Amino acid sequence: MLQSIRNLFDFASSGLKVTQELGTLLRRRRGDARLLLEEVKANQDLCRMVIEEGTDPMRVIPELRTNQYDALLGAGFDFDGLGPGRIRSFPDLERSDLAGLVGKTGGALIEDIYDKTKELERRYRLDRNNPRTDWRRRVINLYKRIVLLVYHLRRAD
Repeated sequence: MLQSIRNLFDFASSGLKVTQELGTLLRRRRGDARLLLEEVKANQDLCRMVIEEGTDPMRVIPELRTNQYDALLGAGFDFDGLGPGRIRSFPDLERSDLAGLVGKTGGALIEDIYDKTKELERRYRLDRNNPRTDWRRRVINLYKRIVLLVYHLRRAD
């Protein structure tokens, strides 16, 4: 799984590198944007624990947070302001499961990340013992979207 992310994004050779990139992006933000990216960074680190350290997804999923996103959404925050423009395409991205996000705005990507986060939380809360749910795969899918957000924001900075 990590190999597919590494193939898509040169900066994502490890979860630690993604965390470092998020840290760099955070230093360039202030106010609400910084708070939101802090939350994204915390969620990214939880996903990284599942992917790289083998932490049980069932221990991580209840720790995922959406508080800042929810508050900013309620306040009418302009999520597109985080990274202007649309998500750029490149051949490997077009052939990935993230292809549907090409051409979308950064705000649409943030919404997609938080929709996935909330879906994970909801499924965990209501149907955590379902043997057909691949919790690790769902965490990986969330992680890939966060990495795509970092790619998009790096381009904007």
